[in-house]
Amino acid sequence: MGYQVTDQTDEDLKQVSHSDEDAHVKKMVTAATGTTSPSLQSYRMEQVMEAISPDRSPEDYAAAQLAAILTMAEISPRHGIETMIAGQMVALKDAGMDSLKRASYARMHTVFAAFDISHGPSLKG
Repeated sequence: MGYQVTDQTDEDLKQVSHSDEDAHVKKMVTAATGTTSPSLQSYRMEQVMEAISPDRSPEDYAAAQLAAILTMAEISPRHGIETMIAGQMVALKDAGMDSLKRASYARMHTVFAAFDISHGPSLKG
């Protein structure tokens, strides 16, 4: 399985003119999902987004969706199996980072409690 890193960034998406925006987004989703079938693209991206975005605000959801599409496009899956693996990579990375963030908050809360510091960060559930 050969992975290709592309030069696509969210800055590239911001610089696309509105007339070309739909074509560019379709190209990125095709690259992210490894298929030109709109129904398969939708299904595959919905699976990824359900895994990484259960409790996000609409703004955070849009940012997470863009990050997932760009990351999966960088992986460049060529078919369904590679797309499933790419989606799992994105979801596991998100879950791992969220777990580390929660553990960090818990450690800081413990330290603040030990030193009776009442203005420490709150635990986010």
